[in-house]
Amino acid sequence: MDKRDCTTYNEVTVIIRDWMDYYNKVRYQWDLDGLSPEEFYTYQQTGIYSLKRGVSKSKDDKQKSRKTAERKH
Repeated sequence: MDKRDCTTYNEVTVIIRDWMDYYNKVRYQWDLDGLSPEEFYTYQQTGIYSLKRGVSKSKDDKQKSRKTAERKH
């Protein structure tokens, strides 16, 4: 998104909130055992790993998640 597309404070707030939601809940990090930051935090707190061992999230799944997050804009 180009900053020139934002004309009001509320538009900027919504875009930033959506991006932060994506960053913390949707994007997967290999350094976090292939989990999103939110999933990794839950794993650290509960010991419950949200993925089956030996199964990673496919590139297609990640792209679908990203597209879903982007559609919220």
